[in-house]
Amino acid sequence: MEQLHGNIRGLTMTLDVDPQALQDVRERVRRLLAHHRDEDLLDAALVIVTELLTNVHKHTAERRAELDLAPSADELKIVVGDLSEAKPVLQQCDEDAVSGRGMALIDALADRWWVVPNSGGKELHVVVAGVRREGEVIAGTMGCSA
Repeated sequence: MEQLHGNIRGLTMTLDVDPQALQDVRERVRRLLAHHRDEDLLDAALVIVTELLTNVHKHTAERRAELDLAPSADELKIVVGDLSEAKPVLQQCDEDAVSGRGMALIDALADRWWVVPNSGGKELHVVVAGVRREGEVIAGTMGCSA
């Protein structure tokens, strides 16, 4: 569902997380940020959203998630909520590890992140600051339905 955050469009959706859903979400993120010229921000957003939703798929019994992308003039806030109370763990992985790097990637790409417990689960909040030219904002125009 399309949401307005100030005068800038954002994205809010509820989804059952599976590989097809991840592909659809990545496309919606691309379209949401299509008018923004910061490729690093787009790349970071795609990796972060994919990693957060992959964690929901791998680590929760009910693979259901709430996703909210809220762009503003100077940053993009990404929130993923799920029904697990288990908090994500930032691990040190060796070079040969084939998994366990998700939160390390998020930590490296995000300006800040934190976990907010809620009734029956949690929300993981991630903020990525964009690099913009004067007068430019993170913006998109798309309609999304859950």
